Amino acid sequence: MAVKIQQQNETLEEAKIKLLQASKKKGCSLLVLIRTTTNDTLPLQLEPNQNDDNILIIDSYHLLINDYINSKDLVFI
Repeated sequence: MAVKIQQQNETLEEAKIKLLQASKKKGCSLLVLIRTTTNDTLPLQLEPNQNDDNILIIDSYHLLINDYINSKDLVFI
C-alpha cells in the first residue's frame, strides 16, 4: 500500500501522478491519496472517495472539519 498526502503547492492531479510513479517503483497495488486543499476543480474521476487506477482519494480531517465549520457558519474566538 502506498499513501500520499497532497502538498500545499501541488494540485491533486500532480499528487496523483507522483503517487502512481512511486507505486510503480515499489510494486504497490493499493493507493491512497489524501486531499488537503480544495483549490482544485476536480474532474469527476478524481472526486474524493472514488477509485481511479486503484486510488482511493479521501479528504484530510483538517479539510473535513473546515468544510463543516464553513457550512454551519460557526465562529470561533
